[in-house]
Amino acid sequence: MKVKVNDIIIGERIRIDSGDLLSLQKSIEENGLINPLLISESMELIAGYRRLMCIKKLGWKEVDCKIVKVNSKVQKLDLEADENILRKDFTLDELAVYYKTREELTLTLFQKVWRSLGHFFSFLGNLLRRLMP
Repeated sequence: MKVKVNDIIIGERIRIDSGDLLSLQKSIEENGLINPLLISESMELIAGYRRLMCIKKLGWKEVDCKIVKVNSKVQKLDLEADENILRKDFTLDELAVYYKTREELTLTLFQKVWRSLGHFFSFLGNLLRRLMP
């Protein structure tokens, strides 16, 4: 559901340090909001503080939100904590696959040919070393 950014109430938060928001802001600007903010029926922000800060900096007037019924302060606290604790970062291997795949997808035709030639000549050099006494 679309909600006016200025209608969202920011109450007490667990997170004190928002960290560097520049990369998140750039992602939202380029790709849009991937995950909606989580707010209560009374328009209080439950989860998505960093996203909201970026959206405000980008000058958005409305934002996608998921509205949840919050029955207690404990539930509100748990929802905010779960948003940040229960997610899983990429492993180093997964990050390596991401960067390698991204590099392959962004290479120009010339770069692909040049890389292939490099592999070919490297293979040829290794083969010749084995064959030479």
